[in-house]
Amino acid sequence: MNKKHKIGFVDIVKNIFRKGVYLLVIVMMVVFITISHYILHKYVFERFQDTMMNYVIEESTKVGKHISVHQDVTKQSEVMDIALEHIMEDFTINKIKLFDKDGYIIFSTKHEDIGTKNSHNYFYDNVQKGETYYKIVNAGETTLENVTIQKDVAEIYIPIMKNGIFAGASEIYYDISAKKYQLNKVIEQTDKLFMIVLTILFFIVLIMIYVASKNNILKQINDETSKELDLILQKQKRTTALGELIGNIAHHWRQPLSLITTVITGYKLRVDMGIVSDDELERTTNLVVQYANNLSTTIDRFRDFVVNANEQTEFFLDEVINNVLKNSKDILNNNQIEIKSDLESIKINGYEKEFTEVISNLLINSSEAFIKNNIEDRLIELSLKEKDGNIYITLKDNAGGVSEDIINKIFDPYFTTKHQFQGTGLGLFFCLKIIKEYFDGTIDCKNQEQLAGSIFTIIFPKNKRVKE
Repeated sequence: MNKKHKIGFVDIVKNIFRKGVYLLVIVMMVVFITISHYILHKYVFERFQDTMMNYVIEESTKVGKHISVHQDVTKQSEVMDIALEHIMEDFTINKIKLFDKDGYIIFSTKHEDIGTKNSHNYFYDNVQKGETYYKIVNAGETTLENVTIQKDVAEIYIPIMKNGIFAGASEIYYDISAKKYQLNKVIEQTDKLFMIVLTILFFIVLIMIYVASKNNILKQINDETSKELDLILQKQKRTTALGELIGNIAHHWRQPLSLITTVITGYKLRVDMGIVSDDELERTTNLVVQYANNLSTTIDRFRDFVVNANEQTEFFLDEVINNVLKNSKDILNNNQIEIKSDLESIKINGYEKEFTEVISNLLINSSEAFIKNNIEDRLIELSLKEKDGNIYITLKDNAGGVSEDIINKIFDPYFTTKHQFQGTGLGLFFCLKIIKEYFDGTIDCKNQEQLAGSIFTIIFPKNKRVKE
């Protein structure tokens, strides 16, 4: 096949020979035709011949019974000759003989046979015991009496029994040429018709296999094309995702850079005015270092998200959350944020780094909301539960909540701080993206009056795998 995926006859035939199932069907079809033809000849056509012979024997038996009454007559009369002539003509009989109990011929349509004895074993072993004995003699073959004949006949010996005792026998040469010709003609026509049907059936099967092979090749081509398209779409999707990530990083860099600029500008102004103290220098330096670290942290998270994505492992959700809290301990303590957690021990097979990123981002957003809104008593409550095969994770804070004007937009891409909601992680858009794509779950945010803050709820199935 070329690049345009043209399918030729040779391609389809080669595919048939490559697929064992197609060859198996062809072999089974050939075997079926062979066995069917054998069965037709062995068990059907031979039954035709048996039926014909049964008819011939039945007719011959009737003739034999009719002439057996003359068994003791030593001189045939003119009336007898006329009667036998009509019998032989009506029943297509070539010759008739009568034997006494010792095997001597006492009557024959061929007069020179009278007085001779049948000394063959079959006469004594079969006929004298009351068995009908016959032989199909084809034209040019010899009879039981070693006589060559020119017609197809059935040579039949019919025993004559009186009160269960063998009294003699009749021998009839029944001409079966016409019946055999008609039978062979029927058999030949039937055989031809049967072979025509089998041949048509065989060609239908071949056509079906040909079509199936062609469809199989088309499916392979479609699968290959689909894989190529999937790769292209994945690359495009990856490129789009990277663009979104870079844009989001740029957005999260703006605020720290702006703050650094503000701090440096203010410090320079104080230097120019000559009112800078050592404490102010240290405070300014610490702020610049803190904001610079935020920039570095954002880059590290971006790198981890891109490089380490799609690594599926078994891990405990509660351990990941506790590790995030441990790593964020300094920030939480410096900002005087109290943490209350109620975590069940839950083990899943999923994406640990991505889950870590989501929890870290939610904590960062809450921490910054405390600072932005000047909250004094700062509290974050974390909960991890499993119910009905689903995982429920909630993060509550008392940071003042989210403005109702923007609460439905905070998960949108490129949602910026000018909309009164900020964070230095990868952003809520990517938190939602991770939960959807890697955990087949949802994440939402609501304001709640009890703590005068917001509550983020993450829900996803425990056992379902989304990405392979």
